Amino acid sequence: MPPKPAAYSHIRPGKTGFDSNESASGLFTPKDSNVRNSPPDGTFCAPGAAALTNKLDSLFLRRTKDSARPKDKDISQEAHARMLEVLKPISEIKEDNIYFSLPTMKQYLDLYWVHFDPLYPILHRATFDPSVVEPALLISIVTIGMAYSTDREASSLAIAIHRKFRNIVFLMIEDQPQVQLWVHQTLLLTNYFDKMLGSTVQYDMSQFFHGTNIALMHFSGYFKGLTEPTVVNTMDSVAADRQWRRWVEYETTKRTAFFAFICDTQHATLFRHSPILSAFEVRLELPCADASWAATDGIEFMHMHQEQMRLAHSGMVKWRASEAAALKSDEKNRIIGPTIGGSKEEALWPSFLHSLKRLIRLSREDQHEFQLATFSQFSCLILLHGLLSICWDMQWRGLLDMGIVSKRRMNEFKSKLESSFANWKSYFDYQLSKSNMPSITATVMFSTENSPSSTPGSDYKSHVNGQSSDGRESSRYILMQMNDYKNNSPMLCSNWAMFQLGLLALHVDTMSLRINAGSPNVLGRKIRIVDRENSNKSVHSWTKSEDGRLATWHGVQFMRRIAENESLLDQAVHIPWGVYLATLTIWSYEIYLTGENVPPPGSGQVKRNSDRKYLTANGQHIEYMLARQDALKYLRMMDTLGSTQTEDRGASRAAAAAGGPRPAAPDDIKREYPDGGTSVLAASMRMAMSDDERKQLVIGLVAYSTSLLMHIKWGFVVRGCEVLNNILKEYD
Repeated sequence: MPPKPAAYSHIRPGKTGFDSNESASGLFTPKDSNVRNSPPDGTFCAPGAAALTNKLDSLFLRRTKDSARPKDKDISQEAHARMLEVLKPISEIKEDNIYFSLPTMKQYLDLYWVHFDPLYPILHRATFDPSVVEPALLISIVTIGMAYSTDREASSLAIAIHRKFRNIVFLMIEDQPQVQLWVHQTLLLTNYFDKMLGSTVQYDMSQFFHGTNIALMHFSGYFKGLTEPTVVNTMDSVAADRQWRRWVEYETTKRTAFFAFICDTQHATLFRHSPILSAFEVRLELPCADASWAATDGIEFMHMHQEQMRLAHSGMVKWRASEAAALKSDEKNRIIGPTIGGSKEEALWPSFLHSLKRLIRLSREDQHEFQLATFSQFSCLILLHGLLSICWDMQWRGLLDMGIVSKRRMNEFKSKLESSFANWKSYFDYQLSKSNMPSITATVMFSTENSPSSTPGSDYKSHVNGQSSDGRESSRYILMQMNDYKNNSPMLCSNWAMFQLGLLALHVDTMSLRINAGSPNVLGRKIRIVDRENSNKSVHSWTKSEDGRLATWHGVQFMRRIAENESLLDQAVHIPWGVYLATLTIWSYEIYLTGENVPPPGSGQVKRNSDRKYLTANGQHIEYMLARQDALKYLRMMDTLGSTQTEDRGASRAAAAAGGPRPAAPDDIKREYPDGGTSVLAASMRMAMSDDERKQLVIGLVAYSTSLLMHIKWGFVVRGCEVLNNILKEYD
């Protein structure tokens, strides 16, 4: 019997919190059992209320009665045989390999749907049939599922497959510049595996081929000019299915293009790679609402698509100039909350560029807009990456160095982008508020196990009667009708992490931090002595600047939420890398803030006490409980002292200047940011405790982050963990 791959419920076999019966001085040792709750299965929240037609109501009742989604199609023996045929050149793959047997392939496919699809919904699950899909695409999907398996042998086999798999796919393309959709999907998923789930060598090599993937998509015309096929409402199941499948191909193509853009922007933001694709090259409409995408047959799609279009058309309203007018208008016209994105040029559905423009430049009073109910979490993720792409262009295209813009003008650009991030967050928080959840930054602090969540179909009768069970108006359920804003979903956690890391990256050169901290190579090249010397000077200068204080603030906010809900580490692959970057930012700021000529790690000039506090005598184990205790002490102290700062310091001023409403900020960031506030923070830090005491707590934070990352298997995270571990050995 082949081994049964366990559902991948935790990347780290280590602990994720305090054990009630463990002493505070107990050593951090990994456990064999996995403790993370599995993420949601991808079903979307319950459709709502009185605004729906009777037909849609009856359809919803049918769906809630059969709460489980239709069973996914399994991999057939014929499909498995075709996969083996494609992988013949790979010696590790044999018919008797238990890790590539038919039963295990089926389970790895399930792991893809459970863990990867909720983050990047680019394959249409309802129409996905393994028996007819191209074997190369199926291999790329299954190997991602293998990477999420708790069985290390399965993960190792997936890495071995990907050493040669890309060459096999390129042989299929030959010399055709325009290729079919499945080829693009295969190459993108393959490159994602190599970058985020593979070995350190595959991580470096993936960037070589990333540009090729983008160029192929340009040749195929995927980034502009896609036209949605006409959908004619019909109750004939055959005609409805035919239209549905044409629409699915269009929507899948669009989502594949956006996935390429997301990957490109993530590489630039997280790893400081040069982006291949600019946000201004993506001229597409945003993805459809979750309800249309999740439809399981043509008739259901007809109902959902019709409701989606009705909602979009009713959403073309003018911007409300004040909150009072907005509330009055809501009561009169049943408008669903703030609006985002549209313009007179967008007739049917919000486009990416116009929506991005509305985040950067607040609307005029006569500006037509789409209601927020037309935006899914995936659309929010795309818009966030649009902002990240613009941030990278502003910071690293040499505009300041070449004298194209002045330093004052660059600071104005940066403030405007900060306001844009705050606008994005206020829209996202409004969505969450309509599902009875707090803001995005507060929601991720809840334990995944204990966080409140809504059950599809609950309170439906009270909804259709115009009121929810707790007395609130039913109009808020129209938001939930079209989109899945489930509490603590992987997509929500991914949105939060990229939002926080984007703000951090806006104020720090993470490449300089990594080089100065002792990373052996960056961007695939070995680091020279002169590189470390230049980075050391850059870090010293950065710690004395406002950017240094702001980046540290955002790093503290990120790590505080990780410390209070460690299960976030397993919700998205890039979150552990965020722990590395945030920890490195905080450590660099504290170590170099008071010293004029502090040597970099690895120089042999660092003096430390003979007695270690967080490492055992042989340096092999970390005092996890003690490290976490000191890390939390530092993070909470910084959070208290940082009350003069805010994540959206320019948003209210920008909104007032534009004549629009001020973006609503959650309680944890409703703080005034007076001029010179960061200097107040620095002074408060010095008064709160001595420099040595604060630095000791920061080393505790490094120890804590190292203990969190040391059991994560992704190659790029392993490399970051090694850097933190070397810092800990040298400074503890």
